[in-house]
Amino acid sequence: MYKLEDILPVARAIRQRIDQLLEPVVAEKAIYDLDKLITRAELGKAVADEIFELLNHYEATRQEMIARLAGENTRAFSTLAGEESSFIPSKYVCPVQGGCRCRRYPNGWERRRIEDEPPICPKLKRPLVAV
Repeated sequence: MYKLEDILPVARAIRQRIDQLLEPVVAEKAIYDLDKLITRAELGKAVADEIFELLNHYEATRQEMIARLAGENTRAFSTLAGEESSFIPSKYVCPVQGGCRCRRYPNGWERRRIEDEPPICPKLKRPLVAV
């Protein structure tokens, strides 16, 4: 999974947009849960996996998280921006050096349509990253 120093800035950024990404009732619960996790993280608790799971639970926050963690242009996934990026990576690989360990994506994964979202590595529980 991700290290806290990688996921925490992403969680903070997404926290500011949750009410725009999710339905009001769902957003309220997600904000409450995420605020608790961010507070625990700031106290030095190891909650990176819990933050990842929470953000991965909702489609809109999952897309935002994947884009931010992969270092992609988040405007491509942002409903706030109102426009799409002209560049959307099409080739993705497992997020570990040395290649795929789960053997599900030995040659990577290729986006066939713009609306296709990169899958999550079943072994590492992390999204595939753009190459």
